Amino acid sequence: MTSQNNMRRWLVFFSASLLFFYTFIQLNSLNAISADLLKSFNLDASGLGNLSAGYFYANFLFIFPAGLLLDHYSPRKLILFAMLLSVIGVFGFAHAHHVWVASLARIIMGVGGAFSFIGCIRIASRWFPSSQMALVAGLLNAIGMLGGLLAQFPITWLTQQYSWRTALSVDGALGVFCFIFIFLFVSDRPQKQSVIEPTQPFWRSIRQVFLKPNNWLCGLYTALINSPVFVLGALWGNMYLTQMEHLSAMTDSYVIMFLFLGNIIGSPLIGWISDLLQWRRRLMIASAFLALLFMLAMIFLSHLSIVSLAILFTLLGITTSAQILSYPIVTKTNSMATTGLANSIVSLTLIASGFIFQPLFGYLMELSDKPIHHVVTSYTAHDFVIAMSILPVSFLISMLIPFWIKTK
Repeated sequence: MTSQNNMRRWLVFFSASLLFFYTFIQLNSLNAISADLLKSFNLDASGLGNLSAGYFYANFLFIFPAGLLLDHYSPRKLILFAMLLSVIGVFGFAHAHHVWVASLARIIMGVGGAFSFIGCIRIASRWFPSSQMALVAGLLNAIGMLGGLLAQFPITWLTQQYSWRTALSVDGALGVFCFIFIFLFVSDRPQKQSVIEPTQPFWRSIRQVFLKPNNWLCGLYTALINSPVFVLGALWGNMYLTQMEHLSAMTDSYVIMFLFLGNIIGSPLIGWISDLLQWRRRLMIASAFLALLFMLAMIFLSHLSIVSLAILFTLLGITTSAQILSYPIVTKTNSMATTGLANSIVSLTLIASGFIFQPLFGYLMELSDKPIHHVVTSYTAHDFVIAMSILPVSFLISMLIPFWIKTK
């Protein structure tokens, strides 16, 4: 491959990944504005969890059809369509004055997000050899985490300086820029590629992918080890740090950023090591074990300094990056005709964990009677410890799953 063609494929990949980058901002942006949303829409923790989960409900329902469509139609056109939906959802949420309107906007974002990761993986599978797919998946996840990082400190700052509506309007403008970039630089495949990809009827693809236990095991592993991103990064992290460590809103966002920074470091690193040594299963088990240790330290060590919290969140981000290993395994163990659909199984279970974990966390927070101050419900450190217990349990289960995953 010439250097020009090599540069071209990386340009296509990084341009397509802007969709995942952008949808990850939306997935995590409510964390930075959660306290403001409680006041604006008069919500309790359970209501906020349900509002956020609307994204995941839509993502869950549409991610399987997205995989089917990506296997049979132009990934470029579908990615552009998904980007457009995401932008419409962001602007809709920014101008919502009723909960049902905000919920509808989150649902629209979720539909767009269904095409994001698997759409980029589908395009990458046409431009890159299978021997590089773990690195590609790692880089893609790192780009998404950059979006998660951007959803923390910058959106918090814009919210404090102006309002959460202004912050999301700026977010929407960023989406317009991403749409233009994707339109200009993304192609479905190399121009000189003459290979005709095999296709098969919808129902045969569905049966083949659905009846393969390995796909579901990979999805379950990814869903469980990724749980801190959905729980702490996407919604509850700021409130948790305020109650448990008595930090300010800006400091909360600063600490949460290190979870995404860890993912940015860990995703390409774990992908590169996995491609180099072909250590899929070993890395999955070791990462889950280390994540369990770091999470227990976070929960049970009290009065941690900001530096200690930043280190723990970074280490947690690095270890949970092993969730990306499911995608190259699924790509390798399924036929080319069902690559998009098979990867949608992993994303399906991942997104399902989002709309399970976020409301579950809110439900556990509501188990005891709560005082109400100025219309907003007050939560104790004990409430957060109870709710946080779902994370170490998730890591414990994710340590066991790789023993049953077939990597070849």
